[in-house]
Amino acid sequence: MILRKKISIRFVGKDWDQLPPGQVPYPFDKVLPENYELEFNDKPDFVISKESRDFYRSALLRFPDAPVRVLFAGEAFTPDFNIFDYAIGFDHLDYTDRYFRMHTCNFFSFEFAYGSLEKSEEAIERALKMDRRFCNFIYSNGRSNPMRQEMFHLISKVGRVDAAGKLLNNYGGAIHKSDDWRASKIEFQGEYRFTISVENSRYHGYTTEKLLNPMFSLSIPIYWGNPRVGEYFNSDSFVNAHAYESLDQVVERVRELEQDPQLYEQVLRQPWMREDQKPAVEENRKAYEAWIKNIFDQNPHDARRRGEGTWVWAYEDALRSRIQANSFLDKYLFRKKLKKLMGK
Repeated sequence: MILRKKISIRFVGKDWDQLPPGQVPYPFDKVLPENYELEFNDKPDFVISKESRDFYRSALLRFPDAPVRVLFAGEAFTPDFNIFDYAIGFDHLDYTDRYFRMHTCNFFSFEFAYGSLEKSEEAIERALKMDRRFCNFIYSNGRSNPMRQEMFHLISKVGRVDAAGKLLNNYGGAIHKSDDWRASKIEFQGEYRFTISVENSRYHGYTTEKLLNPMFSLSIPIYWGNPRVGEYFNSDSFVNAHAYESLDQVVERVRELEQDPQLYEQVLRQPWMREDQKPAVEENRKAYEAWIKNIFDQNPHDARRRGEGTWVWAYEDALRSRIQANSFLDKYLFRKKLKKLMGK
């Protein structure tokens, strides 16, 4: 029997705080349980935090003495290495062993949940024969980059865009067809020739499921967000707004594809990834496992990377003070609102 190294660990932030005791979230759910004996307690050596509005609170207030902090940054922002020893994110960074950039396909585990991005001839023919509508737009976040709304209005000049989310809704009823929201969304997008795929931010390296969802449904994405998206996906297979000099040119490209069925078919038959882009997914997956093992194979003292001294401590103290002040203000405003509702 091979004895596995025991590590003391906690997962915090956003929905991870609600996980049942002992459950390990993606993307740690395979590599950690398969290689280590995990011990969950209130004095962990390793704290892994998911990005959220309160992830600093989780890292700095709940477990301030944890020797090692790891951040899973699934949104468009650069990790703070004054607070975290290690981070996984979208940025193209080279920072010794402290940072790992995860490929979009691995970040969202789509291939595990829905299969390969490879297009079969049968699926292409089925999509071409379907009487599909023009374009869909499914968003709820109205506080994202205004390009989202702008793209909706621009593409609406070509044809009707069905907005089926809370944002700019003109569709009406819900699109849910199963308990799996992601599956329902992909199925719904498959009923359209195009999908407006706009990230919540313009951010180098940040490509999310906003692009992958319509790819799985064979709906051509009209994409905006990551100027470097063409490095990982085949820009000939979708409308990459970053490949054009203006949004007017993007609109004209969509109009051209919509009015020319043969040209549309040519684009739809293009692979989502070129042959030279495909190996990166598996290579990235293997590199990730090695990166994780490098962290947890060390003892906590040696694994720590953030500084220990005057300025780092002062930086953490300033953040703690701000978090505590905001927490107090939130509670005060909540009580005030509650009293008002109760007529007191």
